[in-house]
Amino acid sequence: MEARSSLLLLGYRKRRPFAQLRPQVKALCRARALKRWSALLTQTKSRIGFKCGMRNRLGGANWCMFVKYAENYYKEAFVRALTPEIGKLCCNGKVDGTPCPKEVSIDLHTIEHTELGKILPGLHMDHTYDVGHICSVWSRALPREPAAWDDGICGELVAHLLFGTEDHVLKECTTRTKIIT
Repeated sequence: MEARSSLLLLGYRKRRPFAQLRPQVKALCRARALKRWSALLTQTKSRIGFKCGMRNRLGGANWCMFVKYAENYYKEAFVRALTPEIGKLCCNGKVDGTPCPKEVSIDLHTIEHTELGKILPGLHMDHTYDVGHICSVWSRALPREPAAWDDGICGELVAHLLFGTEDHVLKECTTRTKIIT
């Protein structure tokens, strides 16, 4: 085992602890994230299932399996993204560099929870890739009658594009700036 003093030479540094978010702020952020998740996936008229038509395209059983997969592998990270340790939330815009038109930036350590309740709904969580475009490509890539929600495609990548909050491992394997065209 390396001595603690030599760890700095290896690039390991002791992190300064971040200030804890106030419980009211954290609860408000979590509630907003859960609403966002529901609007994207689990509401009867969700954006992915209803508006993009994936519930009908996949069929009932496959849709349920997709929802279960997304909830098991992505929901907690999606919710945590709205309560970051650094205490700052902002819209970063699209991958191509197009800025967010609303330019929301929130310091969770200084904002009052009443003000946060007004601003938080304007924060976008799905700018990176257009959800409608992802679903369109996903739908076209599936066979006419899919045996599973990820029949013939990389389901992990599709789910990551829809719900991921960090870079995907495949990002390091390509020089392309866009994964879906």
